[in-house]
Amino acid sequence: MFFGKIKRRIKYTIKRATRFCGYEIFPKKEGYNYIPSIYGGDARRLVDIKEMVSFGTLAKEAIDEGRTLLSYNKLYTAYQVIENAAKNKNGAFYGAEVGVYKGGMSKFITKTALQFSDQVNMYSIDTFAGHAANDIASIDSNTHSAGKFNDASYEDVKKYLSGLPIQVIHGRIEDASRMLADKKFHFVHIDTDLYGPTKYALTFFGERMMMGGVIVVDDALSKTCPGVKKAIDEYIESGKNMRKFFLLTNQCIILF
Repeated sequence: MFFGKIKRRIKYTIKRATRFCGYEIFPKKEGYNYIPSIYGGDARRLVDIKEMVSFGTLAKEAIDEGRTLLSYNKLYTAYQVIENAAKNKNGAFYGAEVGVYKGGMSKFITKTALQFSDQVNMYSIDTFAGHAANDIASIDSNTHSAGKFNDASYEDVKKYLSGLPIQVIHGRIEDASRMLADKKFHFVHIDTDLYGPTKYALTFFGERMMMGGVIVVDDALSKTCPGVKKAIDEYIESGKNMRKFFLLTNQCIILF
């Protein structure tokens, strides 16, 4: 009885302290994080997306294979967008990713699309040598440098993605885009961390999105990737007929 009261008092004190620091504390589970209090009390009542059968299986596979840096919440955003885009398409589903790294997200995109479409065409573009030196703008230079994320190889990723309807394209998006100039897309994922490649990819794919198509940009609100938000803001201000939504998952959804 006495020790039970002490235990409850300790929990209460920790809870008050973490709230004072701007965080809510929840029962500790593997794979879960502390939640910033800006999410409000509803955070503790949210369903566990990991337990959603179709999504949870694909997301767990992607994360367990260790080939994506994206977390469950970001994968869930992409899953929902792909589901809607695939269901509302006419003909084959066309998707692309710029900034493939080790291929985990490209595989997740493709396998998700295959749940809702019989015909999928996916294009995965990356230097597979990390950031190119001529892609580092001044706004990127404080947190990024040439060669960052160079621990992936074209041959390895191509082998990993073999057996899926994915064309792996080796090169900068500025150079590789000519191979896709005649294509139209339902879904595009951009994850380059840098101003120049993000701006170019938005401009290039924006002209080639199907009606109802969606671009998802990662690191859209990241303090370590300020060039990404700058690229998005400048692109949106270009006056195209589109809508943007910045999410607290650090992503931006652009609807066409």
